[in-house]
This record gives sequence, structure tokens and C-alpha cells, in this order.
Amino acid sequence: MNLSVIGAGSWGTALAIVLAPRFARVRLWAHNPKNLADFQVSRQNSLYLPGFNLPENVELTGCLEEAVHAANYVLLVVPSQFLRGVVRQIVPTLEGSELFVSATKGIETSTLSRMSVVITEEVGLRFQPRVAVLSGPTFAKEIVRGEPAAVVVASADPELACAVQRQFSGPALRLYTNDDPTGVETGAALKNVIAIAAGIVQGLGLGNNTLA
Repeated sequence: MNLSVIGAGSWGTALAIVLAPRFARVRLWAHNPKNLADFQVSRQNSLYLPGFNLPENVELTGCLEEAVHAANYVLLVVPSQFLRGVVRQIVPTLEGSELFVSATKGIETSTLSRMSVVITEEVGLRFQPRVAVLSGPTFAKEIVRGEPAAVVVASADPELACAVQRQFSGPALRLYTNDDPTGVETGAALKNVIAIAAGIVQGLGLGNNTLA
């Protein structure tokens, strides 16, 4: 099995490292040329996730077409407002058998669409994609350090959710399946908004009643 990870931020890099033992080959796409050049020399993402080396089977690339070539799974971990443009670029090179997993949190501001909807709309111009959503309360550094974590893989396609669960699960990373991608994506998008509001309440010293 081959994995394509689109997005080399802290979370994308962490997922590439953690999932590498589960795949024969992982290709990690980095958009920033300077970061990519440093990354290729040091084998560490000094900009977003310093101190952690990439496994030998993780290949770095700045070419989207190369990143998704011969991939069985395409894991999308780019900022929400850039996801549509990135997916649009890879669509012409897709073979049609790829399984898509979105680990991007957020809502597209111009359309208010969830990320799985964006993927389905763009890839659907060529064929009907199979899309799952990966989300949960995780921190990149803790995942890479091998600290136990649990996430949800949600899809309206239960067979796909189970396939991702089997392929992505590891000794310290547990995946639970869910058939409600709408709820999972909406909850993930709202989480940071609620966290910011809670921080403001605490900063203003408004007490636990207001926080609750």
C-alpha cells in the first residue's frame, strides 16, 4: 500500500511519520520551496515539527502530480481555504481507485462547505470518489512521540471507514469508525471557535458560570 500526504505542516508531517510503518511508501507534499529544501537535507521539518526525523520510506516532493502517483490513499492535510485549489490540481492525474481521507479542519468561507464536500465536488468532475474524514483531539508532537491517542474516521461509506481504521491504526493510535462525517467535520470546525471564546472568558476573569 502507498500513501500520499498532501500538506507538510505540523499535523501532515506527524501523520506521515506515524503512518509510515503501515505503508510500503509514503510521499509527503510540501508547498513551501524553502521549507522543502531544508526538509530534504535534514529529514526534519524544522519549521513546523523540529526534532523528529522522517522514516526512510517517506519521500518528499514539491510536485503534486508526483505526490499522488500510484497512491492507494490520499490524505489531505492542507489549510481549509486552499483545499479546493489543491484538489483541483491533482484531479487530472488521479487513476480513480484512490481512497481520500480529509484531515483538514474548517469550513470553506466562500461556500460554507465542509472539506469532504469540497473533495467530492472537485474529484466528482471525473469520477465518484470515496471520501472519509479523520478528526480528533490530537497534538502533533504527542502523536510522533508515541503517546496514546484516539481519533475518529467518519464516512457515509462504512466499508471505507473500516478500511481506513485497519490501515491507519497502530500501537499508540486508535481509530474509531463513525457514519456521520457531517457531525464530525462540524464539531471539528467549531472546536477552535469555542476554545477561543473560552480563553477570552478566562482572560476577562468572568468565572466558571460564564465559561460553562
